Amino acid sequence: MVKREPHVAVRGADGGASTGWGGLSSLPDAEPAMTPSDLARAETLCEQSSADAQAAWWWLQHCEGALDDADTPLARGFAEWLAADPAHREAWQAMLDTAQALAQLPADVFAAHGRPAVVHTDACRLPVTGRTRRAFMTQAACAAGVIATAGLGAWWMVGQQLARPQFALTHATARGQLHTLSLPDGSQVHLDTDSEVAIALYADRREVRLLRGQALFDVTADRARPFQVDAGMTRVTVLGTRFQVRHVSAGVDVAVAAGRVRVRRRPPGGQQAADGPADSGAVLGPGDALWSDAAGYPAALRAVAVGTVAAWRDGRLSFDNTPLSEALAEFARYGDTGLVLGDERVASLRVTGSFEIARVQDFARALPRVLPVALRRRDGRTEIIAR
Repeated sequence: MVKREPHVAVRGADGGASTGWGGLSSLPDAEPAMTPSDLARAETLCEQSSADAQAAWWWLQHCEGALDDADTPLARGFAEWLAADPAHREAWQAMLDTAQALAQLPADVFAAHGRPAVVHTDACRLPVTGRTRRAFMTQAACAAGVIATAGLGAWWMVGQQLARPQFALTHATARGQLHTLSLPDGSQVHLDTDSEVAIALYADRREVRLLRGQALFDVTADRARPFQVDAGMTRVTVLGTRFQVRHVSAGVDVAVAAGRVRVRRRPPGGQQAADGPADSGAVLGPGDALWSDAAGYPAALRAVAVGTVAAWRDGRLSFDNTPLSEALAEFARYGDTGLVLGDERVASLRVTGSFEIARVQDFARALPRVLPVALRRRDGRTEIIAR
């Protein structure tokens, strides 16, 4: 079903009922018809198909209770109109969708914008207003008959309510610093050293941008508000789980400790695109990890030990067949190590194990026992050279 913005145009301002309203001129009207000036005003306000205009008129009748009795000529006329054309049914459904969206807005949203309060009736939700039915019809023609006195401003508020975050925060850690952020929804973001996140919690979704570094996420489940993390061109979507996202180099690495996440390429421009078969991404469970390149395209899944996910939270670094140059760079993220590669031939040697971040010299002393390297002191630093 295609959803359309709730605005219509009234066509024809000849002093009588508009001929573009599909025969509505023959239907009874409890109030005087719209004058040519009313029609002209509506015509200048917006432009849409006659089916939408007819749906606006019928919605007004519905709100006034004129369609409650199915045996009345007006109610039978509505049923005939609805069945006459698929476009009528589509326009009517769009009206119902609009009403539902507005019904979900809290009353204080209207009050904050100086709009009338909203009250419940058996027929629909209508703003309390002292305006005449003619004035209401003018706005109904442009606002799809749903929002009356609130007019187009209320529909604007629907978008604003969803577009404006209820909570927003940007936080960065310095080199060697770790920090935990507790969010209003109960989720926690554990930031590693030299990392930065921008967090925004909306009424219908929760978004985090990992600008650099890495973070561990403990997410409180909320199916009405999916939790997603963007890092570079990679997007991770989750409902409730514990997972790590690493965005240190050009690519992005995701590892899951508990629950399930979906990893896919982020839509260009930051748009909010739903998952689809053309770009469904990969689903990761506990013990799964996935690396995506700088363009957001994921590689094959790999297995990791659940206990090693975000080992930095316990003051340790875990390496699994990691090049020595990368291991040294990881230690250096937490502070000056005093270690340098004195021979490029050793950069690609692989290391495996778990090491304390604060005891980098223990790591260095272990290297000659497991790799063909030697340590050499020069200019106050320790060089790692081939032997």
